[in-house]
Amino acid sequence: MEQTQDKGAGGGLNPFGSDDEEDPGRGGEEQRATGTGEALPSQQDTPLKIESHCTALGGIMSDPAQLTDPFLLEEFRGHLTSVEKLVSRERPQSRGEVGDNLAVILSQNIIEKVYVFSTLQKATGRAIRVMLLRFFTEVFAHSVQDVLIHQQFLRPLNRLLRACEGTREGDMASALVPLLHQICILIQMNQSLLDLFFIEAKAHHPARFILLSQLIPYMHDVTEIGNRARDALLLCLSLADQLSHASLSQFIAIESNFCQVLATGLSGLYSDLPTSVSYSVDEWQSPLPVIESCVPGLAQFYLALDFCNSVLQISSKVICDGILTLVRDGFLQQVIGPALFQKSEEAATVTMVYLALFLGHITNMALMREFLKFLVVGKYDDRSIVNIILNSINSTNINTCTVALELVYVLIDLNCEDVLLELVFKSA
Repeated sequence: MEQTQDKGAGGGLNPFGSDDEEDPGRGGEEQRATGTGEALPSQQDTPLKIESHCTALGGIMSDPAQLTDPFLLEEFRGHLTSVEKLVSRERPQSRGEVGDNLAVILSQNIIEKVYVFSTLQKATGRAIRVMLLRFFTEVFAHSVQDVLIHQQFLRPLNRLLRACEGTREGDMASALVPLLHQICILIQMNQSLLDLFFIEAKAHHPARFILLSQLIPYMHDVTEIGNRARDALLLCLSLADQLSHASLSQFIAIESNFCQVLATGLSGLYSDLPTSVSYSVDEWQSPLPVIESCVPGLAQFYLALDFCNSVLQISSKVICDGILTLVRDGFLQQVIGPALFQKSEEAATVTMVYLALFLGHITNMALMREFLKFLVVGKYDDRSIVNIILNSINSTNINTCTVALELVYVLIDLNCEDVLLELVFKSA
């Protein structure tokens, strides 16, 4: 599909340029791209209707003091929502035509005017920016037109995203993350859009991928916001792999903090787990499911571990190598190692329980290999990890003995020849 970028009054614009590049009140000529909607009969009153909403928005913005009235703020929200619905539901007459409603939005440059207005309001600016985040999300989710190729949409969108950096408050996050997720979906559907958001490194300017940077802080969030963020991150990672995009993969693995946040998240979540668990089981019963049910924090750790599995499954080699190195040297060596050699036998026993449970949740072979190498041939402070596990089988503490046997059973059930040989030789 041929796509031509819009030009404002000052010519072609970089959407990541400075905020004062162009007077936002001047819409510029909108460029028209091939539409994707099916032809439907037009309604002659539609342009007048959307123009009336734009006029109403302009009238409210002409007197900012009015927005201290909550009823007027709701009226403002209503007009903006009506504009969103009219653009979202619009089906152009032909594939090469911009719909009438979208044409009005572009000619009046109303979206950028609303954004600029929000930056001038101390009391209501935040609420208006939340409205805009939801506006973009709904339009991107439902419109069949390629709105992102128009500078009158792209420029205020990027200015809005930059304004949201570092913000994690509830209402802002609940509006921001769905928008980022929706943009990632659009890029997955039309991969040429990636260039609008990923800026490669140039002289004196480091690479920048605002979508990834905004999503990373929500990686370990346990709410629905976290689920959307993780899905969006996986879309970003799959793009780098599908396109064999070396610059993007390099940025994610080395220049961003994605790998560090993922790996250190495992360490942090593990540190929140209790080192002592009270439980009671019959002699013939496995303690693992009983202990698992007694530790609610395991659910959050499993969530992070499952995400790690998914990331390693779809990511390019440079990203996988970075994550595995951090998991090995950080989580396993620096967190699990000391936990196994604690003076408290109970705490070491609980660590073996966690390891047995973790192995049951690992699906990625590369990640499983790191865990097995650590357990079977790894050392901590020059002491063998597997020896401490096997020696625990001979413990006079029945709980320690039972848990050590459970961990060995889990290792045997993996049917890994190298693991079986090590266990046989070490126990001989």
